[in-house]
Amino acid sequence: MGGAPVARQLAWRYWGSATAWASGTLDRYWLQPGPVAGWRPTTYTVTVRLQDIGAHHGQRSYRRMAYIYLNRRGTTKSLHFEFFIQPGGLIPGWNPARPEPTRRYKIPQYA
Repeated sequence: MGGAPVARQLAWRYWGSATAWASGTLDRYWLQPGPVAGWRPTTYTVTVRLQDIGAHHGQRSYRRMAYIYLNRRGTTKSLHFEFFIQPGGLIPGWNPARPEPTRRYKIPQYA
């Protein structure tokens, strides 16, 4: 995994609107030293935000994504991604982005 975060078991709300939200699980992979070294996940509850709808070859898609979660210390953390083609690439994908200025988002409540 090489440290890549993986969001899973997502339940979406407001899909197709300007901003879509989901709740689910986030696995962050950390290198664990020792006799059985390797990448091990730490699991968090996550809120995912998608926004900025655009088109690629006529197909509409969201272009910005953020994972918002609380770390083990109770601090809110976020990971930001943008959907685009890397220089020299052929296929678009989710690539790390610079975080937006700190803003408070009203996260929808889930049932």
